[in-house]
Amino acid sequence: MTLASFISCTTFPGGTPIPYGGTTQSKGIELVGKGSPGASYEIVENSNVLAHGNFNRSGAFVEQLQNLPLGAHLFELREHASALPTSDWALRIGNRRPIGSILVGPSPWGLTLNEEGSRGYVPVGGKLQVIDTDTSTLLAPINIPQLINSWGMALTQNGTRAFVLNNSDTLVVDLTTSKVIATLPIHGTWIVPSREGSKVFISNYSLHALAVVDSQSFLFSNIPVGQLPRQLATSLDGNRVYVAYSSNAVAVVDARTLVVLKQIHTGFPVYGLAVSPDGNHVYAAGTADAQRILVKFDTSTGSTIWTLNTGTGTRGLAVNHSGTRVYCCYRDQESKVITIDALSSQVIATTQLPVGPMSLEISPDDQNAYVTCLDSHIVSVIDLVPGASDAQAQAVSSLADEDVKRIPKELFPGGVD
Repeated sequence: MTLASFISCTTFPGGTPIPYGGTTQSKGIELVGKGSPGASYEIVENSNVLAHGNFNRSGAFVEQLQNLPLGAHLFELREHASALPTSDWALRIGNRRPIGSILVGPSPWGLTLNEEGSRGYVPVGGKLQVIDTDTSTLLAPINIPQLINSWGMALTQNGTRAFVLNNSDTLVVDLTTSKVIATLPIHGTWIVPSREGSKVFISNYSLHALAVVDSQSFLFSNIPVGQLPRQLATSLDGNRVYVAYSSNAVAVVDARTLVVLKQIHTGFPVYGLAVSPDGNHVYAAGTADAQRILVKFDTSTGSTIWTLNTGTGTRGLAVNHSGTRVYCCYRDQESKVITIDALSSQVIATTQLPVGPMSLEISPDDQNAYVTCLDSHIVSVIDLVPGASDAQAQAVSSLADEDVKRIPKELFPGGVD
């Protein structure tokens, strides 16, 4: 028996392909599926049956859905009303998001998107700035007087709770009430949530450990991983946590048993870290033998797949959700983000930015990157659609009167210079 599954999606009319997680302006789509000949199926969204029928003699169907509302959609395919979904297709209907720069405040380091990608959160002094990603504009901030300097945050509880790194501790904020509900004695330099949201992983810099926090009780333990841990990344399946530390290596931690499984020896201190969606590769950026490099490693063997000489200060890394592109921030000399073909290591696009890009997040539909520019006090929104990445990010006129300076490394553990 063949499990029912979606195999493609296009606009209707027109027939333009819509990739999984993609964005379209069309309110009509055409879904194609496969399954067992003659078997029944239903297409469901939010428990509402949008279409139903039987697979034809070739084991296929074509369904057209029209007059769909703007916003995010997740269509599920199941055999009948009491069956579990066997396939899904995610997409977003709406206009392209505006690109450009958003002035957020002093020293923005990390940005976190919620699961739908509709909101971006940027911790800066005294507040969380909230970005409406559909309009690329700021909403009302969440004031946190205790927040001094921050290197990032993580969302849990379906986006209603934030764990925010703060100077020498970590704040837990209830986003529904805008209240700090706990302060944890964790001196963190990087933070990521577990994929299912039950835990939060924090680089405990001063204790040379990976702090593992229960997102409900806030109880935590420390796993020794190596000297001065910094960047973290998790595999898409949630099974592995990767921890970069100053002794020229990346620790691989089992996210369920919390055991260090192995070390990937990089040969250089890592300043940027990202994992491919399939978990087969880790990308690490840093400086080796006075050369600024980006290296792709095989996670099972630790061997090097390719090395790219970047020639400048490489910082934040991100991989798109399809695993085909790697995006890399350059902070020194040239302020830009480069787009790299993940298979060949070829640089295929360059986007010039204001001073100091440090980290970036990719929207769930792979259409946009959100780049924090530490020294310019902004978040730049970049269009990642092929052909658009070469365009310069738009400037913000209000930056003209800003005193833009490089942030001294003493403000950040591990330094940024």
